Parts: sequence; C-alpha cells; structure tokens
Amino acid sequence: MNNGNEIKAYPFKVYLELKPKVQAKIIEVKDNSPYDSYDAFYEVTYTGSESIMISVEEEYGSRLKTWHINEPFYVKGVADHITAPFYAWIDFIVENK
Repeated sequence: MNNGNEIKAYPFKVYLELKPKVQAKIIEVKDNSPYDSYDAFYEVTYTGSESIMISVEEEYGSRLKTWHINEPFYVKGVADHITAPFYAWIDFIVENK
C-alpha cells in the first residue's frame, strides 16, 4: 500500500528478439498405404514467442486442421492423414504481442 492506495504489479516478459523466427524441419513423410494419404512428422524450433499455431491446409479440402501449442521454443509432432494426390501446406505461425 502506498498512502492508503493499493498498488498492483503485473509481470511481463521481454524478448530480446523483436521478430519471431521459425525454423521448421520435416523429419519424415510416411505413406498410409493402402489409403490415399500420408503423415508428415515435423520438428520446429522457434524464438520470440511463447506459443505456436500449426495448421494443415489441403487443396480441395473442406476443413483446416489447427493446433495451438503453448510450449515455448520447441515442438515435435505429426500432421496426419494428409490427402496424397493434391497439394497440402503446413503453416507454422508464431506471433508476439
């Protein structure tokens, strides 16, 4: 208390790198025979953010698969059941506020 007034402090994190950076590696693409799909295993290292959003977009696909991960700096996972005969994009998005 300061002169009868209550004072609150809220912690905040400071990152020295202002722009988030993503370094992504696709480790392995595994065919799901006899099905017409595959799985993409990835490893991502990122800085400048505490969380990452990973999305899989497929050409002619009616849905967007999205994962929000709140683990800082490193993620390892799989984008599964991606349709084989068409294009697909795996988006790794990091933002700082």
